[in-house]
Amino acid sequence: MLLIRRDGEVGWRAPEVTSFQDEALLQRIIVGSPSLLPGVPATGVLAVAEVDFIDVLCLDLDGGITLCECKLRTNPEIRRKIVGQLVAYAAALWRMPYEEFDRRVTSRAGEGVITRMQQLAGEVGASDWSSEAFRAAVTDNLQQGRFRLVFAVDNITEELKRIVEFVNAHTSGGLQVLAVEIGYVSDSGVEILDPAVYGSELVQGKGGGQRPLWDRASFVAALRARSPEAAPGIEAVMAWAEQGGAGEVYGSGNDGSWYPVWKGRGMKDAPISAWTSGSICVNMHNFRRTEGFGEADEATFKFELARRCEEAGVALSPAKDSPAIEGPTLWDGEGRERFLSVLDWVRERFYALVDALPAREP
Repeated sequence: MLLIRRDGEVGWRAPEVTSFQDEALLQRIIVGSPSLLPGVPATGVLAVAEVDFIDVLCLDLDGGITLCECKLRTNPEIRRKIVGQLVAYAAALWRMPYEEFDRRVTSRAGEGVITRMQQLAGEVGASDWSSEAFRAAVTDNLQQGRFRLVFAVDNITEELKRIVEFVNAHTSGGLQVLAVEIGYVSDSGVEILDPAVYGSELVQGKGGGQRPLWDRASFVAALRARSPEAAPGIEAVMAWAEQGGAGEVYGSGNDGSWYPVWKGRGMKDAPISAWTSGSICVNMHNFRRTEGFGEADEATFKFELARRCEEAGVALSPAKDSPAIEGPTLWDGEGRERFLSVLDWVRERFYALVDALPAREP
């Protein structure tokens, strides 16, 4: 429970409002701040409400198309119907001619799409933005069905998490499916949002459909260029995995990803992953696929993981999806060995669940 205390108040109290009053408020907030949606850029985005039946449609300067469906926990459609609705909206846009798409968005935006995107490009200083390239990219995305689908809710249910995992596992990288849980409180005119994304690693792992797979050489080169302080530690983890007999799987997203696999062949068989952005993640979505790993087991696991990371002297991000160790805080001398022992424990816990635990060489 979130408690607040203003200047002059003696005790702590609950905020006046602790949830969205209706889905329209959630929709308005997303239109006003579209970067709340995972994968949507912070600037240069046209966000339009209620294009046909789509709650929020976002267009970025590169021609990327994001469709968002907003639902609150009080709406019974947050269960299965939300998925069918959003997929149906995407199917309706698939192969739509650009002119028809432009007409529908313009009818809600109040001005032409190209005109508005030109204004946004000017606001962010994108002097090389081309209306012709934008139109070509939107046309191609419509023809290929290359969309980002985002479920925006105030409470991510276990069923919705499972659906996000399943759809991403059985579709190409051109279709990205994510969920964002947005907590909301308000008190005396002050509003606070608490967003948490689910599914970003699943989407990054399968890539964007047309991008080439990473390999060790390109991954390490990008890691050293993007995250020079974290690179030595992540390379040490890669060496640890190799010495332990792991195979390697690489993603195909813009952010390069590496997955060590001791049993199996794919990303779903990896207990951890590393990213060229400089982080190492514990792949909780893969733990959840195993038998005998329920909500109580996950809570216990995360508590123990946090305790072990603290003892090893590393900072653990409390992400709801996959806990992440960020940046260069862990990577030298004794601390590195302590952290590798944490990864040993993560690996052992994961493969105990799948009944396949190889030993690490001393």
